[in-house]
Amino acid sequence: MKLLLYGGTFDPPHTGHMNLLRAAVDKVRPDKVIVMPAGTPPHKKASATPSCLRLAMCSCFEEIGKTIQISDWEISRRGKNYTIDTVQMLQQRFADLQIYLCIGSDMLESFENWRAWERLAQQCVLVAHCRQETEKNVFLQAVQQLQQKGVQVITLDADIVVQASSTLREQLEQNVVSYDVLPPETANIAKQYRLYHPKGEVR
Repeated sequence: MKLLLYGGTFDPPHTGHMNLLRAAVDKVRPDKVIVMPAGTPPHKKASATPSCLRLAMCSCFEEIGKTIQISDWEISRRGKNYTIDTVQMLQQRFADLQIYLCIGSDMLESFENWRAWERLAQQCVLVAHCRQETEKNVFLQAVQQLQQKGVQVITLDADIVVQASSTLREQLEQNVVSYDVLPPETANIAKQYRLYHPKGEVR
C-alpha cells in the first residue's frame, strides 16, 4: 500500500500547504493520505493555538481527495514527537506499506539533522517541493546530495505558492490581511474561535 504522510504544525494551514499536498497526491497516486498535525515538534516552539483547533482547521485538506484522513495521533501524545516515531507507528499499523513523506524545501535541506534520518530514509521516499523560486538552486543541490547518499527523493513541479504560517499569523494579528486569505474551512474555525485576532478589535 502506498501511504502519503504529510505532517506539520499547521498553525494555520494555508493554500501553500494545500498546493504541496495536491501536487504530491497527483504525483504519487497514493492509496491513503494521512495529514498529521504535530504535537510539540522538536524543531519549533510549541504552538500557542490549541491542538484541537489546529486539528479542526486541517479539515481544509479533505477537499483534495477521498483518500485523505486527518489524524490526531501526534497531538494526542505527550512531549516532543519525531517523524521516525510516527513512521514506525504506521508500519506497525499497516501491513505491506510504502511510506511517502511529503515535505517542503526547508525540511529537505535540514533532513540530515533529523533524528534517525538514515533509518527514516530507508523507510520512506521523500516527496519534496521548493517553497520559493529564489531557493530553487539550493533545493536542487540538497536533493542531489541526499540522492548521492542513497535517499530516495521525488521532486514536485507544482506552482510555487509563497506563504508561511508565521507570516500569516503576524499579518492577521496586525490586521494587515483578513481571514479571507485562508482556506474557507480554516477561516471559519479561526473566526469562530477568534484565532490570530488583533486585541481590542472587532473583525
